[in-house]
Amino acid sequence: MVRWLTADEASKILGVSKWSVYEMARQNKIGHKRIGRAVRFDPRDVLPEQPTATQQIEPPTTININQLLSNIDHALTILQRAKEALQEAQ
Repeated sequence: MVRWLTADEASKILGVSKWSVYEMARQNKIGHKRIGRAVRFDPRDVLPEQPTATQQIEPPTTININQLLSNIDHALTILQRAKEALQEAQ
């Protein structure tokens, strides 16, 4: 069973304010559901998408090392935020 995230958890992972997360939900840009007065957010819309085993990942024809390092740094930041949010939730 998937554990849906609070606005605080989603905001830390996405690197935006919790009010921005609520606004994204209002505009249906992020999966969410209401539980009474509470709003919870779909982690599949917040956490970085992981390729499935059946997906083929095509290597780029040319490699821009600066862009590659920037992408790796961004991915590490997102993963660190996700880890921190999950640790706080426990």
